[in-house]
Amino acid sequence: MSDTLVQSTSVAIVAASRLIFAVARDGVLPLSSWIGQVDESKQPRNAVTVMYIFGACLLCTILPSQVAFTSLVSAGGIPTTAAYGLIALLRLTMTPNDFKSSKLKLGAFAKHFYVAAALFNALVFAVQVSPFFFPVTAETFNFVSGFSSSLVNADH
Repeated sequence: MSDTLVQSTSVAIVAASRLIFAVARDGVLPLSSWIGQVDESKQPRNAVTVMYIFGACLLCTILPSQVAFTSLVSAGGIPTTAAYGLIALLRLTMTPNDFKSSKLKLGAFAKHFYVAAALFNALVFAVQVSPFFFPVTAETFNFVSGFSSSLVNADH
């Protein structure tokens, strides 16, 4: 099982680093100038490093219980869901008219798509942090909400 988890983490790091790189390239993230750099072979090495550190922190949280495992699985999907939602939200609020052109342009409907994507990902995020079963007990509680709130409150 741990072999599969390590391999899944490696794949997630590479895939998520491309999202982080794209957002950083647009200048939306803190440290965007560093995260958005590519090396001489055109690889976003700094974005991979950021995701590697985040993935390593998640990997160190493995606990021997079913509730902890399902909470960890939810926690693994939350960064991707949040990244997709934040990309749309930040493009809508931070760079609505300054966004670099791409091959597939959304035209006049761009802001509508950004709103729809942000709302959809907010809904998926809410489902991922919700309890698995009702009534909520210690065996059915989704501890990812506590984990997420501790990350949010870490600065305070």
